[in-house]
Amino acid sequence: MAYSEVSSVKRGPARSLVRELLRQAKPSDDAIIGAVHRGLPPSVLDELLDAGLSEEEVAGVIGFSVRTLHRKRGRSARLDVAEGDRAVRLARTLAEADLYIGGRGRALRWLRTKNWALGDRTPLELLATEPGLEIVRQALATIAYGGVA
Repeated sequence: MAYSEVSSVKRGPARSLVRELLRQAKPSDDAIIGAVHRGLPPSVLDELLDAGLSEEEVAGVIGFSVRTLHRKRGRSARLDVAEGDRAVRLARTLAEADLYIGGRGRALRWLRTKNWALGDRTPLELLATEPGLEIVRQALATIAYGGVA
């Protein structure tokens, strides 16, 4: 399934942004930036959990504890810009892994498995930082073009 432009995300609620990313849709960068700056609702955490990620994985990438994840999910407080950015980063990476590796289960397994090409770390360990994200995206690009990563 190829990425497709989704204009409804621009007009739709921010909570659907992560859902659309996980479905391999490609909202515009402006839509993503606007939604992140306005503050993503805590329901995006539920979307990531529903996609098969654990509470520990989501909290680790976004940069807070599992206890904070529970607290944010129980309140109506929006994610701040940094948290929203990392949530989008996680959703995009999971969608790309799903696309290039061939299925959500295989993508999750790849994200959780230590990888020699990633310095014997898991892709999920690297996603909390921008340089780590770039390393993971390079590995996914290698996979996409027939290499092994």
